[in-house]
Amino acid sequence: FALSVAAIDADADASDDGSVAATTPRRRAALAAMLAVSSACVAPRAARAADRRTMVQREILPSDFESLETFERARGGRASASSSTAATESAKGIPINLRSSEDDMDENEMNVLYTTPPEAEPAEAKSGVDVRRWASAAFQWGFIGAVAYSAWSAQRRSDVVTKRLGLGGIAASALIGTSWRVTADIGRENGTWMPPNWGASGVRLIVPLAITFKANGVAEVIATGAFAPMKFGEGSWSIDGDTLRFNFPMTAPTKRGDIEFGEEKLYFKTQAWANQMSTKGRLLVNQTRFGFRREWRSVGVFKSEPLVISPEDENAPVVVPPMRVRVPQ
Repeated sequence: FALSVAAIDADADASDDGSVAATTPRRRAALAAMLAVSSACVAPRAARAADRRTMVQREILPSDFESLETFERARGGRASASSSTAATESAKGIPINLRSSEDDMDENEMNVLYTTPPEAEPAEAKSGVDVRRWASAAFQWGFIGAVAYSAWSAQRRSDVVTKRLGLGGIAASALIGTSWRVTADIGRENGTWMPPNWGASGVRLIVPLAITFKANGVAEVIATGAFAPMKFGEGSWSIDGDTLRFNFPMTAPTKRGDIEFGEEKLYFKTQAWANQMSTKGRLLVNQTRFGFRREWRSVGVFKSEPLVISPEDENAPVVVPPMRVRVPQ
């Protein structure tokens, strides 16, 4: 630019002298030099701005993603979105050009234009009823119903047998006046809700009793094995279907080792048909948890056998074996 200005100034000085013909070539030379210098400065930058990088177009490949799951999500979830919005492209998992300006790009750096991956073909909507699915659901619910019915029928089976034999309601009157020798095996049972330290040593108390069933649902202990730590008062009995329940209150707290009872009732539960009682049954107590919840807790089992008292020995005292303590081996 300085050379061009100097040439123009020289032309101006010459024109003042009146020699126009001599200055015209100089003016043309100066203008040519100015155009050459301007072209040299502007043309390379304009060329670089017009096409600075090589444009390459290729399809998205699974290797462009961190995992195949990301690639499938990009294929299936990408709708016909505009490629001009960078936020949409990044949210779909499509690689985009992270350059925000072209000024800091290297001249030899290649610009990769990613194309939209082929969209996954939508699955055809199934029409009609899925027979296999409905059959599987019906089988599962049928199996659950069969198990529930089996459990319910097992609980009612004894009642059905009692009614079928015509013994329903007979035991309620046939047991009146009968006497039984009951051997209570008191100790910790599997699955009991008694406190963890109750009977934890495995010691069991074998307490023989002699009982009798009286009218109006009254049960009485007529003999207790010697050395038994508990004393029983007058209790009650009832029968529901073929389930016989009777209980006796313990008149004083009882403690032997880690087996302990308060002043509460000891419940006996078994089955009965007519004037016969089952030889085995369960021992239960009804205690309170958290101060308000009443629950049944298993504290042992018992065995029973008829106690026959002859008319001659009605006034004689009934004798039963003494209490025993069974210690685990």
